[in-house]
Amino acid sequence: MESTLTAINTENNDLAAAPQFRYGSGLSVHLAEEDWQAFVHSLHSSVPEIHADPRVKIVPLTSTSQYQNYFSSLVPKNENAITALHYAHLRHASVIVIPANTIIEQPLLISGNDGVEHFLIIAEENSRATIVQESKVQTHITEIFLHPDSNLTFCSTGKSSGTSSLSFVHRRAKLEQNSSITWIDVVHAGTLSQLQLRSYLTGIGAEAKTYTAFVGQAQNQCDMNIEAVHQARHTKSIMVARGVLDDQAKAIFRGTINIEKQAEQSSGHQRADALLLAENARCDAVPILDVENDQVSCSHGTSISQIDKEQLFYLLSRGLDEENAKRTIIDGFLEKVYSQIPTRTLPT
Repeated sequence: MESTLTAINTENNDLAAAPQFRYGSGLSVHLAEEDWQAFVHSLHSSVPEIHADPRVKIVPLTSTSQYQNYFSSLVPKNENAITALHYAHLRHASVIVIPANTIIEQPLLISGNDGVEHFLIIAEENSRATIVQESKVQTHITEIFLHPDSNLTFCSTGKSSGTSSLSFVHRRAKLEQNSSITWIDVVHAGTLSQLQLRSYLTGIGAEAKTYTAFVGQAQNQCDMNIEAVHQARHTKSIMVARGVLDDQAKAIFRGTINIEKQAEQSSGHQRADALLLAENARCDAVPILDVENDQVSCSHGTSISQIDKEQLFYLLSRGLDEENAKRTIIDGFLEKVYSQIPTRTLPT
């Protein structure tokens, strides 16, 4: 079910060919050459605004920076055509450091316009913070490094880029002993909105939780690939996804839990649910459990449904019109993810 990406020649920013995204089961995106060329030529490195507690260290990444070794270590430049394109156009990367033994109560806010964004986030030992990203992006890479006993929440509220847009997001985290991360994403599908998220649980007791909401309409398409790689014992991962699709929108959600041989006494659980509002809307959920140790606890579940007629009838009988009744059902369906958003500011 992996997408097929044609190689890009990044020398002089030339393009060998437009990538094709094919997933089987009727899900595919065929980009016209002129659309892809327009996207490539519109790429520009973005310098987002970051508002944070003064105790948080925020610096630009330079070739002589002490943080240079972190750069591209979790998302390699040559991983695929999109990452190659990202690094070819990248001119600015931001480093965010949460100091050791520091609890940051107020969320850090990242905002900006369409562009190429790259962040290195380092949570030092026994630190705690929340980051809320409100940027619209063309390509975005975040590499997160959690030292022992640190805790980080990363929330992207997913500003919509409109019905005709391309967006490619890669996020990775490396978790050391007893550290934890909570990912929260609200994905508004465009022409193609792609989210690739992976957590490496490298330390004993590390934990990763992922909450994803996706919304699509018209002919939008959404591609989400969420992974947890358990590399140490007593690690935990939870994946929760909820999506609502209307018109001819399509989405694919792939959740992968990989428990390596040495990761005994670990647990990984995932659940993906979709609500289809139109006959031609489509969602494919592909849960994968790759387990090499039998002393673990794992589960997965999927449901794809329509609005419940009994629920709709009940709300109509209480005086709501049909539009507001459906909206109430949809909001309730997405609440399991929306309730995790730190600011409690729900997207419209």
